[in-house]
Amino acid sequence: MPGEVPPWRTALSAALQRGSKAPEARYVQLATVDGHGLPRNRTVVFRGFGPASQLLVLTDARSQKVGELTAQPRAEVCWYLAATREQFRLRSHCTLHGAGATGDWARLRTELWQARGARGQAEWLGTVPAEALREAVDDFVLLVCDVQHAEHLQLRTDPHTETVWSRMGDAWTTQILRGG
Repeated sequence: MPGEVPPWRTALSAALQRGSKAPEARYVQLATVDGHGLPRNRTVVFRGFGPASQLLVLTDARSQKVGELTAQPRAEVCWYLAATREQFRLRSHCTLHGAGATGDWARLRTELWQARGARGQAEWLGTVPAEALREAVDDFVLLVCDVQHAEHLQLRTDPHTETVWSRMGDAWTTQILRGG
């Protein structure tokens, strides 16, 4: 499956391209479940796609979402693109790649850290370093959301159209629903 682009990603990429000038193209809602079974929702910055069905987000090991995702690795990512009146909901299994990351995820984590520059690294350091650090600090975490189920609601159409993709092993099924 690596290298194969799932159909929901093609639709999402096209929608992000159409609305690329709008801030919400970069910001998504991430919903998790806390230790009491209660929903928690916050805004995070979308950093790009992984090899196939993954969305990439950066976070701080000290944040509540890290503890929540460690205990319960399922989450949902939601985009609403106002300019195109589209919503994407992506149910995911999440993994956290921090200081102990290995292999390709460790390399990607380092690349993303270095791409932050000194000002971006200050989010994890508390102060802007004199020059960007080459090695990521322990609290710098790459959050990878591996999408298992995706829904695309198009509100501009009449009737509204919803496309649902579900992952079955290495394949995706597609269902198109129409509503009023």
